[in-house]
Amino acid sequence: MDEIKSTFHDLAIVVPANADFAVLKGAILYAFEPKSVTCRVSQYTYGVPNFTPYDARIHNGRPVSRIGPQRKPMVDDAFDKHIEIGQILEIGQFQQEHEYYPTTEEHKLIARDIYASEEKNPTFTDEETCYCLGMLHFDITRRARIFVKFNASGTELVAVARVEGENQEIQGYFSLI
Repeated sequence: MDEIKSTFHDLAIVVPANADFAVLKGAILYAFEPKSVTCRVSQYTYGVPNFTPYDARIHNGRPVSRIGPQRKPMVDDAFDKHIEIGQILEIGQFQQEHEYYPTTEEHKLIARDIYASEEKNPTFTDEETCYCLGMLHFDITRRARIFVKFNASGTELVAVARVEGENQEIQGYFSLI
């Protein structure tokens, strides 16, 4: 405590009584008044693995797949970031949509692994700082491009998808590891 006071000598240092109960008290207050919290700061960077165009400067040594009718060279397991560590998340607000494509004609269930990282900009989901939280599932009516957005501002991670050409959103569900 003396070191803190000497370092910040021009500030009043306040140590609340029973500081070890602060988290418990906060949880109880939140249970009674959930609207008292208007935003939160993301503890992790969240994303999903995705294909990204091959770039020899970045992806040297990684397996390359040829995707689509043009057989475009792509690299799998790129970290497609939806939420960044330290980002302020407004309660109830969804983040920007990301688009994904089913890989086969019979895909009616879209399943995406969800990864978290303590790094701001992970490049691949197989990096040491990334770990899989679980899998996100969407049941869709037809094979089409989908647009997915996340909301991690409350007490749970929520994801919705919109199928191209349709106006309704589909709630995703998680299978956690």
